Amino acid sequence: MATILIVDNRAMCREFLSMVLGYGHHRLLEASNGEEALAIIYKEKPDLMITDLLMPTINGYELVKKIKSNPEMPNMEIIFYTASYLLTEAKMLAQTCGVKYVLYMPSSPRVILDTIKKALAHIDAAELPDINMKAHESNHTFLTKNIFFELKLQLSTLIANNDTSCLSAFSHCLLNILKLCFHVMQERDSKKLLKKYCEEARTILGTNHCVIGIFHNDSSKIKHMVVSSDHDLMHTEINVDENAYKFFKFIIDADQTIQLNFDKINLTLSNPLPTFHSTLACKLIMPTHLYGFIYFTDKSSKVEFNDNDLKIVNLLAATLSQLYAVHDMYDTIQRHAASLQVTVDEYVNH
Repeated sequence: MATILIVDNRAMCREFLSMVLGYGHHRLLEASNGEEALAIIYKEKPDLMITDLLMPTINGYELVKKIKSNPEMPNMEIIFYTASYLLTEAKMLAQTCGVKYVLYMPSSPRVILDTIKKALAHIDAAELPDINMKAHESNHTFLTKNIFFELKLQLSTLIANNDTSCLSAFSHCLLNILKLCFHVMQERDSKKLLKKYCEEARTILGTNHCVIGIFHNDSSKIKHMVVSSDHDLMHTEINVDENAYKFFKFIIDADQTIQLNFDKINLTLSNPLPTFHSTLACKLIMPTHLYGFIYFTDKSSKVEFNDNDLKIVNLLAATLSQLYAVHDMYDTIQRHAASLQVTVDEYVNH
């Protein structure tokens, strides 16, 4: 793990870099100006500094000169990251003060991560994890690694027992989940992604309803909600009342996927949220974020949910969690890129 210092007087730029670099498992430090950066460098001795060039008090060029002229400062790699100088000028300044790398706003996350990897190549590979755009792995039982292990075990059991009927149904279900992923993974509109996933997930499991809810960042209010029913109805404009929030809280507070009968929750849910005899419910979660929940009500065939249904719901929840996490990250990066482009345009126009 490397220690990286981000120096920029604009909080938005520091936040963007922190978000991107967070996927590299690094220890991240921030400074809003050159003086603050010098104090942090002296104390923390980072492996890499990424700094803007144009800052108040001490600009990026002066900051680098102060670091290199002080023998007590660490011998670290430095990257200029700026939208405030033209290409030729930035490269000239970098060459003058011995900075090897220059990044421009807005740069794509992949370009940023690849540049970081090059700058940190001197660190022992055994100590430096691969920088990639994958979220950190979690031991949470809903996440893909454990779920696929369970599914593999289930398939092996069916094969060993020569249960061809269940094996065929189970394999068919898994194939449909793969098709669902390919169907929705290119969708960039949040509501459309959730609508497609909700409808097809309900069909895969063969239930009367599927409900997906996505929270705002503080997990206190619903941001998106979709309800798919077996009557080909899709609801996206839903009034969520107090009873509904109590039910949703019951789902997200559970440590695992829950199966319960409606009479046990002792709540009345308002239309279009479905009433049900039984439900399977699971939260949508990644290692660093709770996104929401998904639940299914009553099998269309009128039979009770079984262990295979439970495993399928776990897989559907884990798959949607990761799809939405990537989608959410894409949205965040696009917003930051648009804001940074505005900064570039304002500088060029002035």
